[in-house]
Amino acid sequence: MKEVFNFLNEREGIKGLDPKKLKKLHDTLGLTDFKLHEEFDADFLNASFQNGEFIITEDGILLIKTANIIESHDHEFSKARTFLLEFYTQKLGPAINYLFSLGAPIPRDIRDIKTVLPFIAVISEAGDENINEIYSSIQERPTSVVKGPEMEIHRSPSLTILRFKNTLPDMIKLESFVKHDIFFREFEFQLEDYLGRHRAFWDEISKIRDSRSLRYKDFPEIRRRLLEIRRTITYVEARLLQMQDILKERFHTIAKDESDFLKKYGLRRFEPLDSAGAYTKHLWEMTREYLEGTITLLHTLYEENTQRELAVIKMTTFAAALTGFFGMNIAFPWDKEWFIIKYDSFAVAILVIGGSIIFYLLLKLAVMNRRFTVGSSENLIIKK
Repeated sequence: MKEVFNFLNEREGIKGLDPKKLKKLHDTLGLTDFKLHEEFDADFLNASFQNGEFIITEDGILLIKTANIIESHDHEFSKARTFLLEFYTQKLGPAINYLFSLGAPIPRDIRDIKTVLPFIAVISEAGDENINEIYSSIQERPTSVVKGPEMEIHRSPSLTILRFKNTLPDMIKLESFVKHDIFFREFEFQLEDYLGRHRAFWDEISKIRDSRSLRYKDFPEIRRRLLEIRRTITYVEARLLQMQDILKERFHTIAKDESDFLKKYGLRRFEPLDSAGAYTKHLWEMTREYLEGTITLLHTLYEENTQRELAVIKMTTFAAALTGFFGMNIAFPWDKEWFIIKYDSFAVAILVIGGSIIFYLLLKLAVMNRRFTVGSSENLIIKK
């Protein structure tokens, strides 16, 4: 939060980041005002720009909203949606990504996560036909509807519509509800994504452990991939711990009236998400143990094959010494017999050198193409 505030305030540079690029990103935002709010539950920062405003909370929620009131339900809605999307993808998103580009790099498997930008529309005094028009404009249909005494919540994959039956509540109460809704949905989305990646990693490791045989020359690539998975697991475990801490902090600081309001619409999900987070964390711990066992198995096979390579070198050295012994009687240019048997000497020398090289390469090829039968057991059976 402090780094974002300093970036917006332009009071001091950020160590490790290019001041010129920071200035360019700051100017691109076109801010008209910003303020840091230090609250009891969580600090947040809000900033205004032309026709809009964005809010960043201490626990990682980003909320961008348009200042324009939408009177119709088709063209103006699509225009507002495009306006918000372009502001994030072209201006705010690149700035945030650059601000947090320092530190440990995000693993490649996590960087590949597709970013989903949920839109939330707040309307009042609207009929069902208006809801259908909005969803038709983005070519989607609502997948769920939750009805309560004050409002209805319509959801589709990329759009949530909050339809209030009467007038809209005050902005503070509305923003608080939206923040909680975004928090719970994104928390659940990340847990689902981590669960899916756990299954993918487990299957990938199982293919190595349960394969009938492994070629020795494939060991470096297999080891590189396993170490890459280990880095991803370390990142995810740290992230899951952070998510659980954030969930507990929000649980202890939420106001009672907010908690009761969320409960009316089935959105007070602290306990289920806490249990799901603990379960996901346990699954990733199991994945780490499975991975470490596979890495140990690979190292065992690698060390055993290294001993075989040393044996190959010894055999090659012995063969070269043996053939050299039989070639000791060849003539050299300074010997009297050179002009008589020089061609025989060349032939013997070529035979000794060539034979040693061929002997070594054949043994080396045999070692590199050896297959290790792994199977599901821990017994190491070597196929020659």
